[in-house]
Amino acid sequence: MDNYKNKVKVITSTFYNLDNEVNRVRADLAERTIRAASEKDYEVISVDGGSEEGVLRKLKEAGATIYQEEQRGMGNARRQAIREALKRNPEAIIWTETEKVSFVDYLDSVAQPLVENEADYVSPTRKDVSTYPEFQQITERLGNQFWEALTGKKMDMFFGPRAWRSELSDYFLNYRGNRWDALHVPVLKIIRDGKRIKTLETEFIYPQEQKKVEEGNSAEMILKRFEQLYELSKLTIDYWNSISK
Repeated sequence: MDNYKNKVKVITSTFYNLDNEVNRVRADLAERTIRAASEKDYEVISVDGGSEEGVLRKLKEAGATIYQEEQRGMGNARRQAIREALKRNPEAIIWTETEKVSFVDYLDSVAQPLVENEADYVSPTRKDVSTYPEFQQITERLGNQFWEALTGKKMDMFFGPRAWRSELSDYFLNYRGNRWDALHVPVLKIIRDGKRIKTLETEFIYPQEQKKVEEGNSAEMILKRFEQLYELSKLTIDYWNSISK
């Protein structure tokens, strides 16, 4: 398994200002995730959108290779991270949000079918979502049900982490969406083109310190999750219809 680590790059994006408790907790989780991945000998590449200098220093010390965002926006940052990873000629790329500490335990399992050319795209799934805030359980369950109803594919698309063989990167680089859709909607064309998709169950645990602060800001977080659900669902069905004609 060790030889996989030189053939796979882990990518993410960061943007943490320590002006509220949610950001402080998320920045701490990011440091832990990066350190854990680095200790497993994975290179972590992050594109940062303007985090405070102290945060950047800690993330670099944890092992991240950090690039400053060239163009504003979530989607632009994620595409830039893909481009930076491709410069290293990996066989596969794994995307994860930096707050997903326990997902690091599954990096090897995600990498294996891609490097062994058993799959083109790996969709990690959650065995249990009970560790999440209740409102997030609801919206993400609905989002995944919508995806399955539309595509016929049972995938945990609202989990976040995903991975693919490097030759599939153009699916994401050629899509111009600049929010949550950047790594979400392009998967529809991967499905439509008949690429080999493998789901991989994980026992991911949502960080309880993150759950606590998000539930403490519940009105704001509920609105964010509903906005995410509506926006992704609308963009998903519009794009699916456009490539199904």
